[in-house]
Amino acid sequence: MGRLRRGVSWGARRAVAARAGRGAAAPTPATELTSPPSRPWHVRTLILPMARADGPFLLFANLITGRVGITGFDDEPPRQEARSAGNLAVLVATPDGVCSDAFDFDAATAVTHPDKHRLELRADGVELEIRGSWPRYHHLLRVPAWDLEARLETTGAEPLHWWSAAGRLYQHYSAFGRARGELRVGERHHPLDGPASLEHGNGGSLARVPGEPTLPAQMFHYQLGALSDGSLFALGGFVAAGIEFFRRGVVVLPSGRRIPIETWELAHARTASIADRSGGAMEVPVAYDLTALGPGLTLRYHGEAAHTPFAGRGRLTGGCAALAGSLQVAGARPLEVTGTTYVEHLYRDGDPPLP
Repeated sequence: MGRLRRGVSWGARRAVAARAGRGAAAPTPATELTSPPSRPWHVRTLILPMARADGPFLLFANLITGRVGITGFDDEPPRQEARSAGNLAVLVATPDGVCSDAFDFDAATAVTHPDKHRLELRADGVELEIRGSWPRYHHLLRVPAWDLEARLETTGAEPLHWWSAAGRLYQHYSAFGRARGELRVGERHHPLDGPASLEHGNGGSLARVPGEPTLPAQMFHYQLGALSDGSLFALGGFVAAGIEFFRRGVVVLPSGRRIPIETWELAHARTASIADRSGGAMEVPVAYDLTALGPGLTLRYHGEAAHTPFAGRGRLTGGCAALAGSLQVAGARPLEVTGTTYVEHLYRDGDPPLP
C-alpha cells in the first residue's frame, strides 16, 4: 500500500487550518442537539475507546442525515431521497468479539427533536437517543438484533477542537471529555469509563448546486484513540480533487493539556480488500506504523486491526485497532504506551497507491 504521507498543498492546508481556528470554544447549549433547517446534512458522533489490558474496547456510533454531495462519502445506490437520506454506523468491539453494521433510514420521519435538548432516532433495527445540553449529555443506544444496549453519561470540556469552521459550507468539531456508563451485549455487562469524543458537524451539499458539480474524495483518514497513560488523541487528513485540505490533529494529556499534531504519517501499511457500499471493493489498512509530530511531541505506534473493517457509508470504512508504541512530550520521560483506536478510511480506486 505504500506510504500515507504529507502532501504538497501547503497553501490550501494553511487556509483551512486558519479557518478552523476561528470556531467558538463551546457550542451554543440551546441549539447544540439540532441543526439549522438550511443545512442539508447533520452529523452526530460518539466515540469511546478504552485502553484495557484484556484487549481492544470501543463503542462508536455515527449518525448522519442528508447527503454531502462529495463522491466517496454518499455515492452509494440511493435508498432515500437525497435530502432525507439517513445512516447510523455502529461499531462495538469488546474482548468477546465485534459487532458492526450501518443502518439506513428516512431521516425525515425517523429522526425527531421532541424539544431543543433531545434528539431521537427510531429506525428499523436501531434506536439512538441523546438528551441534555453542553457540556453534559445522556446517550442511549439499542440494537435489538445484537441484544445490545448502551447507556452512558458524557461530559465535554472546552475548548472544542475545530476541524472546520466554514459556516454554512461545512463546520465540524470534536468535543473531548469523559464518558461513564454501561454496555450490555447479551448477558455480558461491561462498565464504561474513559475518555470520549463527541463530534458535531453540519453544512451545505454540492447536490444543491446547479449542475451538481462533483468533488471526488480521493483519500480520507481519521483516528480517535485512547492510550494506556490516560491520553486521548485524534488525527485526520483529507484529499479531494488533488488538493490536500488538511492533515493535523491533537493529543489531550491526562492533565487536560492539549498539544497540536501538526503533521502525521502512515507507513509500512498492510491492507485488506473489502466490499464498499458503492458497489465496489477498496483496500483498507489493517496494519501500519504511524508517526505524529507536534511542538515538543512525538507519538509513534504500530497498529493492528482487531477485526476486518466494515463498510459504513459510500466508500467510508470503520474499524478498531490495537496499538503499541511510545509517547514523548518535551520535559517528560518517554512513555511506552498501548491502547485502542477507532480508524476510519476512504480511498478511491484507480488513484496512485497513496498520496
